[in-house]
Amino acid sequence: MGHLPWSRMQDFMLDCGSFHEPGAFSKRVLHQLEKLIPYDQARLYFLNDNGAVYDEYLIGVKKQVTKQYHEHYSKIEEGRYSVTKRVKSFRNRNLKIEDCVEDWSENFEKDQFWVEHVRPQGIRYSFGSSLCDVHNTIKSVFVLDRLCDIRFSNDELETVSHVWKHLNNLHQNFYVEIEAGKENVSNKLMEEYPLTAREAEIAELMRRGVTPAHISEKLYISPTTVKKHLANIHTKLGVSTRQELVVKLLNY
Repeated sequence: MGHLPWSRMQDFMLDCGSFHEPGAFSKRVLHQLEKLIPYDQARLYFLNDNGAVYDEYLIGVKKQVTKQYHEHYSKIEEGRYSVTKRVKSFRNRNLKIEDCVEDWSENFEKDQFWVEHVRPQGIRYSFGSSLCDVHNTIKSVFVLDRLCDIRFSNDELETVSHVWKHLNNLHQNFYVEIEAGKENVSNKLMEEYPLTAREAEIAELMRRGVTPAHISEKLYISPTTVKKHLANIHTKLGVSTRQELVVKLLNY
């Protein structure tokens, strides 16, 4: 393993480790990966607890292309090419790093997805991986594409395999504080008001002074979902404003 770029790998980990929020961390990882496993374009999908994509971050990919993907191509052939199906493969503990590579140059089926979506982008090879929370629920999916006819080498894949284990540990740490936060919501509050586990998380973060925007980033859920949970919390606690909610939560 002496042939691996250990110095670059260390710099990579130190750089990514300087980010302390999962969304920003994942975006930084995507940008910095180019130094370890060069790509021509890339996509980062953020997933909610149900495994659905609620946001994305693109490098070199037109928004219209991913819009067509989400609205049409991810649904054809019973979702064969959907992010959800990709996520299921990532959950396979026996998955080898080379299994994360899609060789589109050898796609002899010439199906609709290849003809109408992959070929027009000029994609020859794709590499995919993911990062999880403390429950090993996938929260972000990375897809790196090469438009050139150069395969992802064994050295590149081995390098990524080494750093990815550490990346996932760093990523999971973002959720440790959140999980601990559940325990800080008093039993009295939970008994008095029928909050769900997610509502309890959000209530505790609100009690700590975290804004709804930052709650969205911390929990990897969309701002709209946070608003819906907050509306439910307001109803259950009998408050009408954010100030009233925080005041009430501070009493527990």
